[in-house]
Amino acid sequence: MYVLKFNETLNEAKKVTKLGFINIVICYILYSLVVGLMSFLLLGSDDNMSFILLANIIGAFICVVYIVIVGKRTFVSLGMDINKIGSYITGCIFSALALFIIWLLNILSGAVKTSFNSELNVYVLLFLMVGFIFQGFMEEFLLRGLLFVQLALKTGVVIGLILNSLIFALMHLGNAGASLISTVNTFLIGLAFSMMYYYHDNIWVVSGFHSGWNFILGPVLGIPVSGFMLPSTILKTSLSSELTLLNGGSYGFEAGLPVTFIAVCIIAAYTVLIYKQNKSFKNNQL
Repeated sequence: MYVLKFNETLNEAKKVTKLGFINIVICYILYSLVVGLMSFLLLGSDDNMSFILLANIIGAFICVVYIVIVGKRTFVSLGMDINKIGSYITGCIFSALALFIIWLLNILSGAVKTSFNSELNVYVLLFLMVGFIFQGFMEEFLLRGLLFVQLALKTGVVIGLILNSLIFALMHLGNAGASLISTVNTFLIGLAFSMMYYYHDNIWVVSGFHSGWNFILGPVLGIPVSGFMLPSTILKTSLSSELTLLNGGSYGFEAGLPVTFIAVCIIAAYTVLIYKQNKSFKNNQL
């Protein structure tokens, strides 16, 4: 199997961790407790997405503080090098371009119809924007900053990329409207995210892509986000029940073939970039 070099994040993690999963498990437990508490407090509410976003805002602070203070992890070992935080905007722009292509394909095919939402609540929209910033970061922190790094240290980068992406897909199986296509697409998206994290050697660019994707998909375009409806959106979008292979049906675009196409293109592009990056590293070692 092709062996990929350790980047700065992995090399730093190797120095500061004992290669144990205990602190990762505790972080996941802390996150689950926060989600469970929010779920209890908002019992009976129809707005599941808002409590999930609120849980991610609170959970992000708790988990990062825990892993840095108790787990003795440095920011660099998590891919959170502050000097690279500017790449967050790059990730947001990247996600906007990808979604524009997917949205345009759906519009041109008649798979979706959109109109402006006259009932837009600006305050709710602002909360959703902040919430998705933290939600995108939190998922990347748990799955890439913690889990992928640990898997890569234990099994190598390639196996780590695959296992991490598989876990990401399995986590979405219980979402409303989940299907075979949505699961395959979620795996492909997870692989693309993991490859971004590895290639750019930081969490910020992939967090920007993840947060930008979810915010534009849901609050801006009015499309379900992995099966979740949003309480307020800029556009109202109706999905054709006859073209669910394109629009993804009740799960949203992520269960449609255009997302499959875009995800495969991103994976192919990063495969080339990672190969060139590693080839250059090996040549410099000679």
